[in-house]
Amino acid sequence: MIRTLFLSLVLAGLPPAAAQDLPFSPEEFNVFSCHDIRYPGGSDIEGVAGCVRDFDVNSFSLHSNPSAGPQTGVSLYCGGAARVGSPSGGAAIHHGGVEIHGDFCLTSAQVDGNVRGGGDAILTSGTISGGVTVAGVFSGNPDDVGGDIQEGVPLAPTANLAQYAQLYRQTSAAYAAVQPNVDWTWMYGRLTAQLVSGLNVIEVGQAWIEEVEAVDLTGPADALLVINVLGLLSEFDSITWTVAGGLERSCLALNFPEAQKINLRGGNHVTLLAPYARITFVEGLLTGNLIAGDLRGLGQVDEDPWRGFLLCLPGACPGVSYCSSLANSTGLAARMDPTGTNSTIANDLDLVARDLPTGQFGLFFFGAEQTSVPFGNGLLCVDGTELLRLRIGSTGVDGVLTLPLDLSDPGAASAIIDPAETWYFQAWYRDPQGPAPHFNTSDAYTVTFAP
Repeated sequence: MIRTLFLSLVLAGLPPAAAQDLPFSPEEFNVFSCHDIRYPGGSDIEGVAGCVRDFDVNSFSLHSNPSAGPQTGVSLYCGGAARVGSPSGGAAIHHGGVEIHGDFCLTSAQVDGNVRGGGDAILTSGTISGGVTVAGVFSGNPDDVGGDIQEGVPLAPTANLAQYAQLYRQTSAAYAAVQPNVDWTWMYGRLTAQLVSGLNVIEVGQAWIEEVEAVDLTGPADALLVINVLGLLSEFDSITWTVAGGLERSCLALNFPEAQKINLRGGNHVTLLAPYARITFVEGLLTGNLIAGDLRGLGQVDEDPWRGFLLCLPGACPGVSYCSSLANSTGLAARMDPTGTNSTIANDLDLVARDLPTGQFGLFFFGAEQTSVPFGNGLLCVDGTELLRLRIGSTGVDGVLTLPLDLSDPGAASAIIDPAETWYFQAWYRDPQGPAPHFNTSDAYTVTFAP
C-alpha cells in the first residue's frame, strides 16, 4: 500500500559537483592521484587507493582497515604500472586485490586478493592469495599464487580512473567558484567560525595556511565546510581541528583549486582536495580523503570519507535510471527523465516522466529499496517498509508528468529525505485505453542525495 508520510525538514543553500555513471562513489577512494603515487619508505594508507598513472611503493601497507572503501574486492586501482615492495623492505595490500592497466611487479610483498592486469605480472618474491589474470605473461613461482593463473586475457577495467580524476577537478573548481558565506575571526594563529546548516565556504590565501595553528568550529551535523586556499604554492604543518555542536570532521575539507605544489607534514583531521598539485607528504597523519595531482612521501592516511563529493554540478544528471517499463496504450513505454541536481540544499530536483497517455492523472512515489514485480500493466520497481506517495498531477497535452520535489515542505512525503540517503522513484499513471486494471508505471530512478 502506498502511504504518505509527513515530516518536517528545512534546508537552504546551493550545489557543486557530483559523480554519475561511476562504479562507486568518489569518496570511497581514501587516496587518489591524478598522476602517480610514489612512497619510497614505510607508511600506511588505511583505505583504497587509485592513481591514473604509476604506483611505486617500498615498505608499505594498503587497505589496512577492512571496512574502508567500496568493498569491490579491489584495494588498488592503477592506470599505469605498479611496483610493490623491494628486497630491502616488504609491503602488503590487504583485504582485496589489484586492478593494474600495465605491468605489476611484486617483491617481498603480499596481495590479499586477485591480481588483474593489462600487462605482465612479475612475482619476484612474496605471495598472492587469489588468482592472477593478465593480458601478458606471469613470471614467478606458481606455488606462491593461491588461485588460477591465466595469461593472455585482455583487461576490462571496472573503474574509469580518468573519469574520477576529471570529477575531482570539477569538484575542486565548483567549490572554488562558490562565494564565501561565513563570518570568521582570526587571532594568534587561530580561526574561529560559527557554521550553519548546508554549505559553508571560507576563502583564504596561501599565507594563511602557512600560519594557521588551530581551527575552532561550531555547527550542526548537516553543515558542510570548504576552505578554499588560493595560491600556487603551499606549505603547512599540523592544524588542530576542534568541532562542536554536532559538527563532524567528515564535513570538513581544505580545497586547493590553484595549487601546483604542496608540502605537507604533521597531523590534520580533514580532507585535502588538491587535484592539480604535486603533493609531498613529508611525514605525519592525515585523516580524510587525500586527492592529489601527484603524490609522493612518507605520510600516513586514515580513512574518513568526506560528504562533499556527493554534490552535483549545476545541470548534471541527478541520478541513474534502472528497472524497465512496459508499453502503454500509446505504444510507448513511459520513462523517468528527472532534471536538476541531487542537492538537498539547492532543492531543485524535478521528477519528470515522459511518454504517458495524455490528459490522465498520475503521481510519483518512492521507497528505500528496489524490486521488479508485476504491477497493473507494468512493473513495480520500488520497495521498502513504506512506499511514499507524492501529490497527484496531470499528464497534460504532451503526456508528461512533472513534479518539483520540494524537500522544504513539511506537508510533503519528500520532507523525509536527508543528505547521504539513497531513494528510488517511479511514476504511476491511469491508462483507460489500456487493458484492465487500466493503470501502468514508468521505469524507475535512483538518487543518492547530498547536502
